[in-house]
Amino acid sequence: MSSSGGRTVVGVMEQVLHYHLVQAQQGLLPSTIHASAYKRILHLNCRTGAWAIDFSLSYPDVDITGLDSMPHFIEVAQQHTSVGDIRHAHFATHQIDQPLPFADNTFDLLHFFLFLPVLRPSEWPVVLRDYWRVLRPGGTISLACLALGANSSNAYYRLLQMLEQFFRAQGYAFSEQAGSLFHGAYLPPLLRRAGFERIVYTLSPVNFGGWKNGAGRACCQLFLSEIQQNKQAFVGSNLISDEEFDAVTVQKLRDTQGATYYAAGTLLSIAAVKAQG
Repeated sequence: MSSSGGRTVVGVMEQVLHYHLVQAQQGLLPSTIHASAYKRILHLNCRTGAWAIDFSLSYPDVDITGLDSMPHFIEVAQQHTSVGDIRHAHFATHQIDQPLPFADNTFDLLHFFLFLPVLRPSEWPVVLRDYWRVLRPGGTISLACLALGANSSNAYYRLLQMLEQFFRAQGYAFSEQAGSLFHGAYLPPLLRRAGFERIVYTLSPVNFGGWKNGAGRACCQLFLSEIQQNKQAFVGSNLISDEEFDAVTVQKLRDTQGATYYAAGTLLSIAAVKAQG
């Protein structure tokens, strides 16, 4: 497969995940945030830009900047804006743990999508304070955190176990308790310490399985693809052998295609406001 073809497939799969989560949440943002109130938006960890582009199409007068640390994601986002003649969504690479290259009080809304951990507990206070800095007084931060839950596949659980062991060894866990890689549960107090107030959160169940749920199953394919792309990191960390990794991922794919397959997840949306002076 050519690199161009690979980027196309990634873009399509990311769009499927985006629309599936929007459907689960019943909107681009949780109901506690009024999308029409914002004119300048910063989207962090934007991946291929599906959310930013969708927002730009829904609100053409809004100026959106999307940042991601992965250059191939940004290439896909820029291709989509070019093909769709979308003039108010702009994308660039940026390392998530580095200070934002924007002046104080620049944005009305900062949106951050979090799936796999991208920041360690010690890094969150620093970046949240920087997010506070670039928001205007009265501006809103929106953190969307996706957690994978129950699933009918034993192979799936083995992969989740491997993922948790890997990220825990890299220092991303907030505690020794199982599930502490799901950062959403730990972010509200950190937001408060960073200077945000009026913190609210919304939980939306997400269906990733079911025979008539093609979009949900496609999302599972995307998750599996991301795991496979990082095979060497997992094998190199001695968390799983090369042979077991191949066997488990093949079985997970087979399970996903089965008639009795089911899977679930949770989208936790956290909103907070920067105080007015």
